[in-house]
Amino acid sequence: MCRIAASDGIRTVFATPHVKEAVYENDEKSVMPVFMKLKKAVEDEGIGLSVELAAEIHISSTLIHFLHHNRAFLIGGRYFLLELPPETVPSNMEELIFDAQIKGFYPIIAHPERNSILQKNTRLIARWIDRGALVQATAMSVTGEFGKAPKKAVSEIIEKGLCHILATDAHSPKWRPPILSHARDVLTEMVGKQEADRMVSGRPMEIMKGEMLSDKPLRISAKTKSFFRRRILTNRGKK
Repeated sequence: MCRIAASDGIRTVFATPHVKEAVYENDEKSVMPVFMKLKKAVEDEGIGLSVELAAEIHISSTLIHFLHHNRAFLIGGRYFLLELPPETVPSNMEELIFDAQIKGFYPIIAHPERNSILQKNTRLIARWIDRGALVQATAMSVTGEFGKAPKKAVSEIIEKGLCHILATDAHSPKWRPPILSHARDVLTEMVGKQEADRMVSGRPMEIMKGEMLSDKPLRISAKTKSFFRRRILTNRGKK
């Protein structure tokens, strides 16, 4: 998978093991030895890829306590990847976001476009962003490889300026590979090259450094959408 990522032009990846009570009982003590073996193997093989550690942490009542005792999973010393259940939305999300930030932890909500509730109500995502959360979408949602519902939802999220970054969320060399370029090309058609680059490179780099983001995602107006569509048709006509 590391070779696939490198060949796709990716230069940095985060290994993000799942953390979920009674299902994936991972913590930094159990994960770190395996991670260090992976990091060394990538270096020894000469793969041009930097491998970093984080985690995809399922929402729970012990979340903040877990973060306090597993700081190796924080990105840039402050951000963490937060996973929601696939078919429900916790009623205390805004309270959790607030409480986490009070303790110095900033949530990045992973793949909200794959949650069945959020697919029908993206206003909730806007409220969480207003409270300080960031949003990460999945590349295969953008390309439509996860189906129509995630594709429609992620398009709406991006066009409304509710998506900060894009990631592969890779799980396998074959059925969920670490490929970002295809989704980046789709993004470029949707929001333009500058915003696409911000989503796959610029903002992720700021997050890695533990910085507050220097801008907000581009919101696509009807006029802007029409402009990109005309440009796409013009470019296709030149081929």
